[in-house]
Amino acid sequence: MYHDGGYGKGGDEMKCGWGYWIQTFETARVTAAADGTGLPAAALQELCYGSVIVDDMSDPRYCGCIVRSNNTAELSAVPHILVHCCTLRRQQLGAARQAYHDGAAAAWGLPPATLILAYDSAYTHEQCTGRLVPAATNTTVIAVCRRLLREAESLGIDVTWVKVRGHSKAAATDATVIGNTWADKAADYGQEGRSRKERSVATYIADWMGLPGHYV
Repeated sequence: MYHDGGYGKGGDEMKCGWGYWIQTFETARVTAAADGTGLPAAALQELCYGSVIVDDMSDPRYCGCIVRSNNTAELSAVPHILVHCCTLRRQQLGAARQAYHDGAAAAWGLPPATLILAYDSAYTHEQCTGRLVPAATNTTVIAVCRRLLREAESLGIDVTWVKVRGHSKAAATDATVIGNTWADKAADYGQEGRSRKERSVATYIADWMGLPGHYV
């Protein structure tokens, strides 16, 4: 997933949005492409985006931000991505468990899933992975990101961070430039107040955090 944030579009400091571009691949097909022939066509490609919520802690989309800034815009994409993936993983685990109980499978369980977070903000990567002490204004949203990363791990999701070039002049056919361009476009939509496939981050945390990780 390529993710990005945007702040202050057109000089308006009230505009603050996040966005990400999903590409989903079947593991077997990606493995088969490891000989240098390139990635196969994605099974799913989708844009998701929204505005940074700072003034309504009762909003289920609230991620813990208290200010609008470039950093909170970049950070806000991460909880939405992780809730997206964790929710899907829980559904998959639940279905596998049900198949086992119904006798349709000899065992229940799933192989690990891989989530690649393609980022252009070193700040986001370093804060989410615990390499920096959070700024006072961003403590809560960073804590949410870190806790959701642990939740993903507990559900069998291997998270890998990959640095990509943001707003680069590299060839337009460069896959990382294409991905980040779409993420940037999604963040622009979020700044404009548009919304698509936003996740109920606060609701997920209230419903699932602290419960046994592998059961639905």
